[in-house]
Amino acid sequence: KKAVASDAEALFTLDMRDKSVRVGALMEGDAIHANARDIPRMFKISYGGTLSMPSGELLVLAESPDDRTRWIDNLQKVQTLHDVRYRENPNINCLTLVDSDAVPECKKVVCAELISNVLVIATQSDLLAVDIRHVGHTAIVPDVKKVTAIRPLPDPYLAVLCGKTNMIHAFVAVSTFRGRDDGIRISDSRGCTMFAVGQMLGRPVIAAAIKPRRIVVFQVVGRDIAALREYQWTAPVVFLNIAMDMVCVGHEKTFTIFDRDTQRAQTLVSTADHSLRFMRPDSSSPYVPVAMFAIQGSAEKSIGEFLLCFGVLGIFVNNAGLRTRDLELHWSAPATAFSLNRGLVYAYTATFIEAVDVDTGALMLAVPLDGLLVLNPWSMLAVCADAVKARIVRLASMT
Repeated sequence: KKAVASDAEALFTLDMRDKSVRVGALMEGDAIHANARDIPRMFKISYGGTLSMPSGELLVLAESPDDRTRWIDNLQKVQTLHDVRYRENPNINCLTLVDSDAVPECKKVVCAELISNVLVIATQSDLLAVDIRHVGHTAIVPDVKKVTAIRPLPDPYLAVLCGKTNMIHAFVAVSTFRGRDDGIRISDSRGCTMFAVGQMLGRPVIAAAIKPRRIVVFQVVGRDIAALREYQWTAPVVFLNIAMDMVCVGHEKTFTIFDRDTQRAQTLVSTADHSLRFMRPDSSSPYVPVAMFAIQGSAEKSIGEFLLCFGVLGIFVNNAGLRTRDLELHWSAPATAFSLNRGLVYAYTATFIEAVDVDTGALMLAVPLDGLLVLNPWSMLAVCADAVKARIVRLASMT
C-alpha cells in the first residue's frame, strides 16, 4: 500500500503503543515499483498483526525529503514518549507472601490461590498450604499431583483440578490440611478442561467444561456435591465463569450465557446490533474471547450488563447481546488474561500489565512484567524469580 502523508484524510488508524509498529526509512527492495524520484520522499510503517488488521506494511509518500525526515522523527518520538511513560510509571506494589528460602517449592510453582491467610501452592508433584503469618507452618496435602487450577469455594471447600484424568477435587478448608484429608473426588468431572466457581440462587456451585462436549454444573451442599444441570456443547471452551446466577462461556469468537431458569443459550454478540457486526462469529473478525465480567454499579446502569474482554478490545453488552455503552476498552497488545478490581480491568499481556478504567476507558497505568510470571489473574498472584530466589507476590492495586 502507498499513502500520502498529509492531514487531509485518514486511511486507517495504527496504535503507536503497539510494540509491533515500526517506522523507518525504506530498505532496498521495499519500493521496486516506485518512481525513482519519489523514493527520497518515502518512508515505511510496518505492523505485526496484533491489531484488528492483518500484518503488513504501509509505504508513505511525504511532500519532500525534509518532510519525510520530520515524519519519521515525530512518529519515533511518539513511540519513545510512550516507552518512557511506561518506564516512569510507578511499579505495581508487590506484597511478598513467601519466598524460596522459606518454601523451596516457590521455584517450581505452577498455580496458586490465597484464601484468608493461607497460601495454597501447587507444583507438578505437590499441593501445599502455607500460613503466611507463620511461614514455617507448611503442610503438604497427600496424594494430589499434576494440579492445573485452584479456585476457592465458599467455606468450607477449595476446588482443585488435578491428576492424570483431570478430575476436580474439593478439599475441606485449608486449615484442616494439617490433618489427612483425601478430599471429595467429583468423579463426574473426569476429563475436565477448565472450571469456574460461584453461586446460583445463593448456593455454591462448580461449573466444569468436560470433554468432549459437556458443561456440567455441580451444586455443593455440605459435604455432598452432585450434578445440578448439564449443557451439551460443541465448540471448544476457552473461558468459563458464573455470574448473575448464569453460566458464562467463551468460545470461538464470542460469549454465550445460559439462562438460569429456562437454560436457554443466549449469544452475547447479537446479530441484531449492527454496531457489533464486525465481531460476529460468522465474520472474519480476529477478536479472540478471553474473559467476561458482570459489571456492578448503580441499579439503573448495571442490571444484566457484562464486560466482554477480547484479546485487544473490551465491549459492554446486556444479556440480550446488545451494546449498553458506546465506550470501548483497548489495550496496547493482545491480552491472555484479565481481572477486575475496584473499577479497573487489568489486562495481562506478554510484556505488560495494563489497568484501564471501566467507566472512562482511560489507561490508568501500564507496568512492565520484568521478572514476573502471573500465576492467578483472579487473585492477582505472581511469581517473581531471579537466579538466586523466587518470591510469590500479590500484586496490590496500582497507584
